[in-house]
Amino acid sequence: ILEKWELPLPEVMVEMIDYPAQFSLQLDQNIFPVQPKGDDPTVPHANIHSCIASRGACTPFVSNTPGLSTHTPALKAPLDEDGYVKFDTTVRLTEEQYTIIAHVRFYVPNEIPTLPLVKYDIAIGLSRTVQPQASLCDAGSVYNQTTAACDLCPAGTAQVKSACVPCSAGFYGPFTGLATCLPCSKGYTNESGMVECEACPLNTQRTPGTPGVSKMECECSITFFNKHGRGEPCEPCPAGAMCEGGDLSPYPLPGFWGDKECATDPECPNRDMFFDCNPPGFCLGGPDFACAEGHTGRKCATAEEGYLLCCGGAVLGGVWAARGADQHPGDPGGGGGVDGINTVAAGDYDALDIALLYVQITGMVSSYGMKWHKNVDYVNTVLSIANFDVDFVAPMCLGAWTPVHGFYTQLILPFIFSLAQLLVILFKQSSSLIGFGTTRKSLRELVNDASSTVMHHGLSFSIIVYHTLCLKCFQVFRCNDYPDGKSYMVFAPEVECWDATHKGMLAVASIYIPTVILGVPVFMFWVVHRAMKTDTLHTADVMERYSFFFSRYDTEYKWWEVMIMFRRLCIALVSIIIDTSMLQGAITIIVLMGLLTAHTSTRPFVSEKIDNLEIFTLCGSIFYALAGMLFYPSITAAAQGRICVGDNTPSACDGEVALKRIIGVILLVWFGGTLLLAFLVAGQRIDQIQ
Repeated sequence: ILEKWELPLPEVMVEMIDYPAQFSLQLDQNIFPVQPKGDDPTVPHANIHSCIASRGACTPFVSNTPGLSTHTPALKAPLDEDGYVKFDTTVRLTEEQYTIIAHVRFYVPNEIPTLPLVKYDIAIGLSRTVQPQASLCDAGSVYNQTTAACDLCPAGTAQVKSACVPCSAGFYGPFTGLATCLPCSKGYTNESGMVECEACPLNTQRTPGTPGVSKMECECSITFFNKHGRGEPCEPCPAGAMCEGGDLSPYPLPGFWGDKECATDPECPNRDMFFDCNPPGFCLGGPDFACAEGHTGRKCATAEEGYLLCCGGAVLGGVWAARGADQHPGDPGGGGGVDGINTVAAGDYDALDIALLYVQITGMVSSYGMKWHKNVDYVNTVLSIANFDVDFVAPMCLGAWTPVHGFYTQLILPFIFSLAQLLVILFKQSSSLIGFGTTRKSLRELVNDASSTVMHHGLSFSIIVYHTLCLKCFQVFRCNDYPDGKSYMVFAPEVECWDATHKGMLAVASIYIPTVILGVPVFMFWVVHRAMKTDTLHTADVMERYSFFFSRYDTEYKWWEVMIMFRRLCIALVSIIIDTSMLQGAITIIVLMGLLTAHTSTRPFVSEKIDNLEIFTLCGSIFYALAGMLFYPSITAAAQGRICVGDNTPSACDGEVALKRIIGVILLVWFGGTLLLAFLVAGQRIDQIQ
């Protein structure tokens, strides 16, 4: 038996390189009559075993075991007629010291024919030390056996011993020739072999300390919030909310309201909805979604148990009871307040009537939800009283009083007032019939007096509260979608839209708008036009009933009171139709500028002083709206992005607060000066009339 290396492995070997090897077997078949076993050729098995030298002996009977012995694929071939066979194979090894044997197996007949064939395992050996490729190539490259040169590891991989291994998740290989993959400092890699890190979704950043293997490690940046779940783009912070980033939910800023249960529920689809509170002081906001003391419900517009909504806010029932002892809570100016204002509007106090109009228009502007400086807060409260909105005082401070009650009460108020005047006339006539009066009138005179009085006072009162009637009627058509998926009325947040209550209000408003809101000014215009056409404008009957709304105007502008009502209607529509405070202010200025232009081009009043006073009050309302727009955003560059509403503010707001304080003082001076001028003009008019 002769086995030998025809092509032995080289003395110097490098890891992970294929080396050819060749070994052969020569037999004297007279001595060893080789016989195939089964269907196999005469040499059914031949391969090379590479055993780690430190593990001990290397024999043909050591199995292919990692860390112990590595086998090349088994070969088989027949002996030629001379008893010769040769085998070719390749050997690839890792860095180590090896004992390597070439193993050949064959079978010969047993001397005892009945016994199995005799198996021969033949092996020859040698020792080799396999060196690392690093000894051949620089870091970041591996040896190429084909070209006998070192190749740089491609991008997305790095050298690990003698191979270029793909970068694992969390790492990347941006260029060739890397000895080590780079970790993702931002973003992530969720697959091996990536040449760049995936960016975190829009408006997110990776959480510090995470391995960077998934987009689920990305959280919202500050001023953004997670609406669609972890690993998805974050949305910009909603208007009226604060977003602290991460997985935290947005919460309302002071002056805004949000649904806390929905805002903290990732499954709630509308949790990014926040609403202006009007007045802003009702809503404290913050992570607790807090309302001011005594307030609760949507937009903090409902009084908590034990509190009452009075004069634009919530007060303890006991506190208001103490205040109510001296003054009826349903009458902001005392028992005869409304009647007194009505007398002014219906009499010869034209200047005071203009002042009332100025206060009402300015009052509607003050309700736009601007970020007014505290200098004018009390003025805005006074202006709200002049709107004659029953919701402001919640009559009798009833705990169960709601905006729905206010809606119906406000709409029937002109009819109640007219009925009261009719009862006064009937009472006087009854007194005269039983002897308490000196003048008795016929039934015809009584009916005429009653109709004139009702028409006179009813129309004059409707003019006074006209803008509030407009607000009440048009408000019922406005609904807001809330985070809970339902729609609620804007001015009555506790009433769900299109339920029975809302439908009833819609029906009433749909009748009231054409008959009163539009019907009153159309009727007034028709009265003047018909009287002028028939030359009956100055007859006793017309003068007694209607002179209060046309006598102060020049002949060609006797209908101008309709224009005054149109002014109230326009500002009321701006308040209802437009949601954004800044846009409300801008449109109001445009409307008032148009009305100012119309007035200056016509000068419709008989009195020159009243004309000038009207111009002065229109300018005042324009200035008030402009000032409100200045209060709403940041005026100074240093305070951009901040809400500067008081004195306890960051240093960037110091100049802002000072400037707003100055504007507030100017507003107060203008407002007070306008009213003073109105009283002076009214005094002079009274002297002239007397």
